[in-house]
Amino acid sequence: MQFRKAVIQDVDGIWEIEQSVFSSPWSRKQLAHELVANPIASHWVLDDGSSIIGFIMSHVVQSEVQIINIAIKLSHQCRGYGKRVLSEFLSQFNEKMYLFLEVRESNQPAYYLYSHFGFEQVDIRKKYYYDGEDAIVMAKMGNKIPTLLNLEKKRMSH
Repeated sequence: MQFRKAVIQDVDGIWEIEQSVFSSPWSRKQLAHELVANPIASHWVLDDGSSIIGFIMSHVVQSEVQIINIAIKLSHQCRGYGKRVLSEFLSQFNEKMYLFLEVRESNQPAYYLYSHFGFEQVDIRKKYYYDGEDAIVMAKMGNKIPTLLNLEKKRMSH
């Protein structure tokens, strides 16, 4: 299992996950643009050697990181891979980075995952999503991850 920088060759695997987990997925063209043409993009994948099983997409501008998308293949959900992707992603930043994201109000599993990593609710964006659902804005300073998660990550790599 390898967590690595996403490349254009990953677009089909990312798009497949995107289509299966989101009610309003990005198009393949949008994903490809993000992978090759966006200078502030920092996108990563979790690759099991034969396919992409998860990804995280972000925009990095100076000391700010906006997580714009994170997803795990349906067949691999609820097995710790979301924690691994977020943990690996956060480990590349220092304690001076400000990280933020939006999460659907109804997406309680994601909300709890982000809370577990120290993200806190800082705002609500009313009717943010195409269907009128609100988005919870969550943020945190720095790359600190829970100690227990470091142990889980070590177990998964063996």
